[in-house]
Amino acid sequence: MQFSVATIFTTVLAAASVASALAIQPAHLETRGPIVTIVEEPAVDRRGAAASVASAAGTEAAKQAAKMAVQAVADLISNIMKWNSARQTFTKETVKQMMDNNKDPTIVAAACYNKGYRLQNEQNIDGKTSVNFKLGALHTNYDCMYLRAPNAFWTDSDGGYQNLAYRYTKACSFDSETGDLTCN
Repeated sequence: MQFSVATIFTTVLAAASVASALAIQPAHLETRGPIVTIVEEPAVDRRGAAASVASAAGTEAAKQAAKMAVQAVADLISNIMKWNSARQTFTKETVKQMMDNNKDPTIVAAACYNKGYRLQNEQNIDGKTSVNFKLGALHTNYDCMYLRAPNAFWTDSDGGYQNLAYRYTKACSFDSETGDLTCN
């Protein structure tokens, strides 16, 4: 099986962007997730993101099961809180790196999208790479690619940086109503 240089390059950039999306968080976000404190006396502390469990009655096995359930839910909530931010960072950084490192003057855009899409001219893309993005139990996949003109990238679903990002030259125009990109 042979791969084009653009495909290999796109794959490497996508992998690096996944790592940076998980490592780079805006300063105002809590990166540790919710804090879970398990106490043995009957009290519930609801300050900030802390959750407390009162387990004064019940068997030790029931107490342990409750503690494990609370920790599992806290971990899931932590991942959900990071999920959109990580995906937004991934899409924006991936297309930025793709265009910043592109040496082919015929490339006019880079796109990453995780929903359904259509292309005006499938022959005018290069480096198409599918990327699996996972954070804890949450996962999605993106198609990232370079576009040459003439071409159009038509989105069939939701936009927003958690789903879609483009980086493009003056040869392209973005339709903010539809999320579509047209390159001439």
